[in-house]
Amino acid sequence: MEKRLNYCKGVVIAHGKSELLLAEHIKSNLHLPIEIYSLKNGKISIQIDSIMNILNNNIFKNKTL
Repeated sequence: MEKRLNYCKGVVIAHGKSELLLAEHIKSNLHLPIEIYSLKNGKISIQIDSIMNILNNNIFKNKTL
């Protein structure tokens, strides 16, 4: 029996609580292999000005060059 790898196909950066709830609902109903990133479970909003700081975070760094 061959084991299939289950890896993340995409990342959702939730800017607030409503986007977080929407992304979680879509992920659970469609069974999508996506990861959802938010600050303090959506309690702190991510401003569009600081999106590059979020993307340069260690979480999003590619470990294989």
